[in-house]
Amino acid sequence: SRPAIPQASSSPPPVNTTTVDSTAAVPSSTALQPTNTSKVVFECKCVRTRPGDELCVAGGVSELGDWDVDRAVRMDGYNFPIWSSGELSLPSLRVIEFKYVLRRADGGKEWETFD
Repeated sequence: SRPAIPQASSSPPPVNTTTVDSTAAVPSSTALQPTNTSKVVFECKCVRTRPGDELCVAGGVSELGDWDVDRAVRMDGYNFPIWSSGELSLPSLRVIEFKYVLRRADGGKEWETFD
């Protein structure tokens, strides 16, 4: 099961790490050098949204906004409560840190946290 978005925080909490290979995003703790790109889809179960809110994925690469919430990838809730990023091209063979963030319609931000 995917994490839901918890309470608000002003800065990103500890991050998820993912190594992107040619087939999927796989959790890892070892940094590897990028050689090309791979197609990745982020999915998250979140029931805490309200009309006008956006669930996004932000991370430590330019494709995920370099931790800038305003440039984070907006996810689609067409299969609510499952949100999806759509297919993204990310650097392969490299650890990528990311977090889900809820951008509230009123301008607030809620970062994913660990249980």
